[in-house]
Amino acid sequence: MKEILFLNMPDFDRAYLYHKEMGAGIGYKVLRSKKEIEKERKINPILDMINAASILKKRYNVYIDDAQFYEPKNFSEYKKQLKENFYKKEIKYIFVRTSSPSLKNDHILVNSLKKIFSNSLFFIFGPLLVSDDAIKYIKSKKIFDGIITSEIESVITDIIKSKNNKNLPSGVYYKYKNFYKINNVKRLLTNMESLPLLSYDLLNYKKINKFIINTQRGCPMACNYCPYYLTQGNKFRFQSPKRMVKEIKYLYKKFNAKKIVIHDPIFTLDMPRIIKFCDLLIKEKLPIVWECETHMQQINPNILKKMHMAGNNLMAFGVESADEQVLKKAGRRFNDWKKVKENIDYCKEIGITTRAYFIMAFDGDSIKGVFETIKLLKFLNPDLAQFNLPNLYLGTGAFKNAEKKGFIDKSNFDKFIENIGHHDGKEISLTKKISNSQAHLLWKIANHSVLLLKNKSFKYFSSKFKILIYTILVYAQEIKKIKYSNIF
Repeated sequence: MKEILFLNMPDFDRAYLYHKEMGAGIGYKVLRSKKEIEKERKINPILDMINAASILKKRYNVYIDDAQFYEPKNFSEYKKQLKENFYKKEIKYIFVRTSSPSLKNDHILVNSLKKIFSNSLFFIFGPLLVSDDAIKYIKSKKIFDGIITSEIESVITDIIKSKNNKNLPSGVYYKYKNFYKINNVKRLLTNMESLPLLSYDLLNYKKINKFIINTQRGCPMACNYCPYYLTQGNKFRFQSPKRMVKEIKYLYKKFNAKKIVIHDPIFTLDMPRIIKFCDLLIKEKLPIVWECETHMQQINPNILKKMHMAGNNLMAFGVESADEQVLKKAGRRFNDWKKVKENIDYCKEIGITTRAYFIMAFDGDSIKGVFETIKLLKFLNPDLAQFNLPNLYLGTGAFKNAEKKGFIDKSNFDKFIENIGHHDGKEISLTKKISNSQAHLLWKIANHSVLLLKNKSFKYFSSKFKILIYTILVYAQEIKKIKYSNIF
């Protein structure tokens, strides 16, 4: 029987937390605080990898080695772990789940692992590989035997069944005489309803705080900065309410999963589906809570009440910006802030925590626009809020526009790929009206404004003082820009 190994490889820098499942699976990484570094990094299960392993599990010996679960400190420790667990097994295929911030490191590690697993074929996969830049980078390194651009669940069985690399399915490159060839470039997408139940038993699931499921893919909204439409396409694909409840019931009974994240692009896009799902889940009377991310355009008090009765305790949504130019350039068509406010207030009334996302220094933004967005935060008053500077995802419309306008330099692609996908102060402003330095000061102002909404202690006055200082610095730099422009 063929033996197959899936790898989510480590990064040995404990300063970061990886979110490979987030960003439509393209991923990013964020700096951890000093207190967080002393603790184990949070585990974020990676769904497409678990899905693919679940598909093969009944017919083959399948293993998942996810380094999140044991955090090796260096390559020697990692290599020892792999040798102890898999060296004596006859691993035919090794599938490596990559992401935006890990792409370079994944190549370095696989280049070394090939010496240990000399008889194995290494394939690289992940939503990142919708990007031509990422594929070009992988081809240039010539380390992997195959590159999977299709959604892995749609091709994994055919890859294993193929007798040689020359009859691989659509959307899969194979290396032939040091060059990459492909039979058909068309990306294949997954039939969501036909996916097997998630085999969390392939992982040390007792270490997982929140189980993740995915009930739909595809986003017809297509905001130009968002990777969902890029990685999953515009076509809405979904599981039936009955199938959704079956998964949740299974996770609770088999793995004692009591906290679940439903990782869908827009959870409430098909309202009748969600109403039916909630009705079925309410009947099960499971002692669970679940989170989702959605769009306020579809939300109203009736659906919120039903979602809460079914166990929903947290709802995240994008607000993005109060600046109409930003929303217009991003293809964001919804800005009914009164409706958003009413929904947030009703969520507070019934017990659903709200988390709002905002974007700053995006194309079309200005200093005035950022401060208007901070005013919007105060008006909406969500329970939680997160302000981000542009974190460009390879291949999105926003990325292409930034490249065209000269904000992105890909001349040294190794260095470029190493810096992309970070939330650590390396983000850049995508508008000439805000410098990079001003963008980071505005980001600090916004985050202290979030603290002011909830904090009435000594830190409240500390945040007020810092906001004042950062604001002075922002406008001081603006005066310098004006003076400099008057010289010419």
